[in-house]
Parts: sequence; C-alpha cells; structure tokens
Amino acid sequence: MCWDNFPLCHSASMTSVLTREKVLDVLNTWIGQNPPSRFAICEIRPSGAGFDGALIAWGLASADHVHVHSDTPGMSGRFQSMSSLSFLFGESFEVVWIDPEPEVLDESA
Repeated sequence: MCWDNFPLCHSASMTSVLTREKVLDVLNTWIGQNPPSRFAICEIRPSGAGFDGALIAWGLASADHVHVHSDTPGMSGRFQSMSSLSFLFGESFEVVWIDPEPEVLDESA
C-alpha cells in the first residue's frame, strides 16, 4: 500500500526492499515533521438584540487537505481546502484554530 504523501513511495532511488523497522523509522520522522493542525468550526448568528454561537464541528488540516467531523449526520468529510467547507456549513461559520494554520492550505482554492 502506498500513500500519495508518504516519502518512500515516490523515491526514484528506491531499489531495495525496505525492512519494517526502516519504514517505521521514516514514518516516525515524517509524521513528527508534518502533524495536522486542529481546528473547530463555530456558527455565529443573530439572536434577539445580539448574537449567539455554537460549536458545530471539529477538524484536522494538513497542507493539502482538510478532514472535518460534525455530530450532525452527513456533515463530515475530506476536502481539498478550508474554503470548501462552505459546501457543508454555508457562509455563516467561523474557523477557530487550535494549532497554527498550515501554510500552503487554500493556495489553490
């Protein structure tokens, strides 16, 4: 099995069979250098004389994709950019970053 963003899968210099330990070592290093960023999706809407808000989803973002999960059935998925989240949540949502936002996320959006 090969993942698109796994560093050993696309190496032109790969001519030998790797051991399980070597693959685990490379994975540990790569994962440590490329953790996803956590975020929350909040909805803010008018309520009486002011506003009200609610937490509607949690997510993980990497430099090239976003995973989002909501308690509402059918409101979860994998997306190519943060701007794609409006497909699920409309325009009235706010993103609250828990970790630093990935630098290249949304450049192609």
